[in-house]
Amino acid sequence: MKTRVRNWVVIIIGTLLALMLLEGMVRLWRTDALKQITISRQTTYITTPLARGGGVNYLAWLNAHLSAGVTPANNAAVLVYEACGAKMFTPGDLRGRSPPTGTNFILPGMAFSPQKLRRIVAKLGAKPGNPENPFVSYFQYASRRKWHNRHLPAAVLTEPWTADEFPHVAAWLKSQSAALSRVRRAANCARMYVPVIREGELPVSTALWVDFSQATEIVGNAMLSRALLRAGSGNIKGAWNDIEAVHKLSLLFDQGPFPNIRLIGIRTDSVAMQVIQSMARSERLSAAQALWCLHRMQRWQSPPSPAAVYDVGYRMMHLALLQKWARQGGFYPWAKNHFIDAFIPINYNAVMKRLNRICNDLTTASGLSDYRLAQAGQIAIGSKFRVTFHLSPWMSERHVTKMIVGTSMATAVGQELKFITMEKAEKTLTETSLALAAYHAAHHCYPQSLGDLVPAYLPALLRNPFDGKPLHFCANLKKSGYLLYYFSSLPGGHGKPYHDEEEIVSVHWSNPAPRPFMGLPYPPTSPAEAADFPGHGPVTCKCKNGPAKNGKGTGASTKPSRAATRPTK
Repeated sequence: MKTRVRNWVVIIIGTLLALMLLEGMVRLWRTDALKQITISRQTTYITTPLARGGGVNYLAWLNAHLSAGVTPANNAAVLVYEACGAKMFTPGDLRGRSPPTGTNFILPGMAFSPQKLRRIVAKLGAKPGNPENPFVSYFQYASRRKWHNRHLPAAVLTEPWTADEFPHVAAWLKSQSAALSRVRRAANCARMYVPVIREGELPVSTALWVDFSQATEIVGNAMLSRALLRAGSGNIKGAWNDIEAVHKLSLLFDQGPFPNIRLIGIRTDSVAMQVIQSMARSERLSAAQALWCLHRMQRWQSPPSPAAVYDVGYRMMHLALLQKWARQGGFYPWAKNHFIDAFIPINYNAVMKRLNRICNDLTTASGLSDYRLAQAGQIAIGSKFRVTFHLSPWMSERHVTKMIVGTSMATAVGQELKFITMEKAEKTLTETSLALAAYHAAHHCYPQSLGDLVPAYLPALLRNPFDGKPLHFCANLKKSGYLLYYFSSLPGGHGKPYHDEEEIVSVHWSNPAPRPFMGLPYPPTSPAEAADFPGHGPVTCKCKNGPAKNGKGTGASTKPSRAATRPTK
């Protein structure tokens, strides 16, 4: 009995000593992994500033790069904070539950405490305390007055309206005039800078940028609602100033080289263009007003190509993550388990060099002006380096290296390119809508083809940036309306190159339809045989075959459009 107990004690002590030895080996290798990284242009991409404990400080470099030339006077983030207040960026329920639907609170997990936020904005030059008359969402405004319906009506963002139609919304917008004036001033600033922070497991986090961009999007929707209110009362110039301010704010967020931030800016700008389309579609613009809006919009800047995102933001975020893995001895999602890297040492120099080569290729492909060539290049890069993630004791260093780079490439690298191209296509569609509105105001009917707009209203026929072809236009002969849409070509699945599959991404119904048919949640397969509008005759399409897929006409759709399902007034 004593011998058996003694044997168990020896086994336990030996196991503990072996585990301690293994932990010591892991710590030794973990330290060596960071020291083995060569600081050079080919590996770490930047050489200064150096970080404590080895490596480079990507966070400090990014903040210095983004804040170059930024002052409290030209930084739009200062006025955005002073317009919204600290509560705009804090969770609605501090106990960790999601805020009520319709509030202006950002979801928990992406927000900061008011104290931390005030310290950050104080360094930017904003007032540390809560500003006077901060922005209040419609949900909060209605809740304080105990109104039954506390959600903003969808119609105030889809067509011109008057204060008699929605008196509560008009009163809310009037009470927010001070906050909206600060946002208008922010749109005239030259720069937008919010510090990049370190949060959780991420060495470089854009959570604060996300908070500011989402807050600006919420306030921007209120400003667009006021624009349609002014358009409904005949104040076209005041409406345009509000729309143009939202457009400028969306462009300011393009200064931050992060994909998620730029996508929010693109989404905000798309809503602004849909508001312009609703103004043009309402037939309330005179010919001079429509041409004035068209000339102003032709001077709008297009969003920059996503090349800067891959050249700076994407590269820095992933290189910082690789350096952190080297420091802690593990890679995501086993960041706290060093067992794998202890037995399969990873050459982080080779991984960083490969990631830099990928970013160089992505920058070159994304900078191409032709969407098809750029999309095909991105698909080829993604299919080359994406590897199925699996764990095996026989994994080689080469396989692990390729697997880590493939994990970095897990996000769809072509999404931002498609959204930017879609925004350019929406701008083309919006300019054509304004030209059609000017033509209708002058001739009391719509043209039979888009060629009739040249050169009196458009210098040349505008083309779809996806395929270089003109927009598709169908005239409604019975009701003097029209149907305007474009196609977006889709990349192949599973890393296949570009192919000719097409989808309708935007359909613009004119009068008698009261709203556009954007996004196509229920797409009519053929607008020539689309569902009738409420109380009106069918749309007559002048295209030979209607919208086609791969050049062939399609059958009728049994799903009604959003405009068809809208109740009549």
